[in-house]
Amino acid sequence: MTMLKSALLERAAVRGVCARAETFLGGSGERLHEQREAMRHRLAAVLEDLTRSLTADGIGGGEAIGTMLAAVGDYLGWLLWSVEDLAVLGTALSLPPDRFARRVVCCHLIYQSGRMLDDAIDGHADYKGLAPTMYGRLSSGGERRARSQTTLAAIVLILRGVTDFAASFGETVAVAELARLTAHCTDACRGALIEMESGAALSEEGYLRLIDLKTTAHNTILLQSLAGLVEDDTRRRVEQVYRTASVLGQILNDAADLDADRRTGQVNWFLLDGRARGGEGLHREDADKLLAAFDALARLCLDQPEPLRLACCAKLKSMVDHCERFTVPR
Repeated sequence: MTMLKSALLERAAVRGVCARAETFLGGSGERLHEQREAMRHRLAAVLEDLTRSLTADGIGGGEAIGTMLAAVGDYLGWLLWSVEDLAVLGTALSLPPDRFARRVVCCHLIYQSGRMLDDAIDGHADYKGLAPTMYGRLSSGGERRARSQTTLAAIVLILRGVTDFAASFGETVAVAELARLTAHCTDACRGALIEMESGAALSEEGYLRLIDLKTTAHNTILLQSLAGLVEDDTRRRVEQVYRTASVLGQILNDAADLDADRRTGQVNWFLLDGRARGGEGLHREDADKLLAAFDALARLCLDQPEPLRLACCAKLKSMVDHCERFTVPR
């Protein structure tokens, strides 16, 4: 057996992508920091404004609202790592940090509200032991109260995100961009409903379609922050690369969650069609498919024009770096 990351770096296309990414990231530290800081400051400003708007009239409920907002602030602040790809995109494409951050935070609120609802529905209290979910942060008050507060917080974030997103465009453009945004939200909800009903009965083709509906549609919500800031062709290219990466990323998550999903009956790529993958490491058939998928994604990244190619290479490198925990047959 060998580490999946080592096997990937033996492939010329993947190795070339990672080398480009290292050079780009190594020379972009200050500009990348500026993008991250703009997003952090904008999120703090939005949360401060939400706190004022929810507590301004002094009617009551201050304790419940305060608890919810404190949890929201901690949760969304911790999850800024999930917009790191956008900080890298903003750096590579030289997007104005403050203007881009306003869009990113809108999409961050909408994207994370979907994650919050999903965790409340499934009763997930933490992310693989790394940090508590929004539901987990509120669970000291009891399951019912935690579900209610998480759901209400998600609704508040969705409404604020959509309102700020629309306000950042002219009236005509706002209608078209909101339609595009809500279409991705609808696909993500549809995928979640299909997952509940289908489970392990899905074929591999059906599961890949499910990932496209649920995971990639949800992830594409974040990419709507590029609207109006880049050319349509650039936006289309970004969505193509990142949707492809989302599918591959979900399969890697399935590899990490294999034992837990086998116990709970959760749908998992490695358990489809009656396959019962077990033992140490990934099986040869699965490993070959993953290596081929990484090769295809690497070629897609290298096919992009500069400077977009740099951001795409950084995206793939971050995925390769997360492959250290998997082993594959030699």
